[in-house]
Amino acid sequence: MSDRKLNYFYDNNFIVCLETINEVKEKLIQKVGKNIHKSFVFRFISFLKSNNVIDTKIFSSFKAKLFEILKYHRLLPKSNELL
Repeated sequence: MSDRKLNYFYDNNFIVCLETINEVKEKLIQKVGKNIHKSFVFRFISFLKSNNVIDTKIFSSFKAKLFEILKYHRLLPKSNELL
């Protein structure tokens, strides 16, 4: 069984935390974290900056984007489906 570690990418507003096995290269996981972070900010920043109450259902669309990013970086098989 491989050891696992937590990897973080953050700025002043958001934190992305990914758990990986130690076999995943540090540069790759940093790219993935940055990609997830940028995609989330791009998609949702207007909702988050508004002073309105946010319906959290809007975030459910990000599930598919996460999967797309992980497949792009070859961290998941192309045939996997999200649970």
